[in-house]
Amino acid sequence: MTETLLSHSQGFSEHRLAYSSIESDAPHIVAIPEIRRKVTNGVTLSSEKNEPENKEAFALYGFKLWIPEDWRVEVNPKAARDRGDVVFHSPRRNRIYISWGPLEEGEKRFRTLDEHRDSSIENMKKSREVRSISITESREGHICGHRALTTRVTAFTGRSRVFTRKQPVPKDMNSVHFYCPERSRYYVVYSLLNSQGEYPNFSDLFDKVVQSVKCH
Repeated sequence: MTETLLSHSQGFSEHRLAYSSIESDAPHIVAIPEIRRKVTNGVTLSSEKNEPENKEAFALYGFKLWIPEDWRVEVNPKAARDRGDVVFHSPRRNRIYISWGPLEEGEKRFRTLDEHRDSSIENMKKSREVRSISITESREGHICGHRALTTRVTAFTGRSRVFTRKQPVPKDMNSVHFYCPERSRYYVVYSLLNSQGEYPNFSDLFDKVVQSVKCH
């Protein structure tokens, strides 16, 4: 995988923008099962007795999180223990992604976690599909004891065209950047909201998924 932006692994065909994607019809899908437990190529999906209501656990290469049970899972076919990404699709095309890579590379390229986060936003601004960006929230928290930076962004997408008055389309995005020394990895979790009415507050759902992450 080339130039990952440390960066939301651009080797995955959907990752054309820093936090956004295009529709993928790639066949590499691991469907969330109805049975209690399934293990496929190192991917574990389980429905355990102590899980939150209507949620299932997803685990891969040493990290784990909870996702809604009706979401489907797509694993980058190039994903490996040292770097990769996974996208979780809601029934109405809203998405949450998690990307990871070697912490040494992140620390070599960026002096701080803040700089890593800022670089992701700057890369998104440079996209030809993005006309403007508004940062609506930026805050600091913790995941598994690690410092984590949460950012909420509205990106206005759509190329400007001569002689048209087509309005830019707003895309709400959430992201969290954090480093895990125990696994020697950086992690980026981010989302793309395509369908407004699917959840009362998609950002709240994103926060709950992020807080469920066990990275080591």
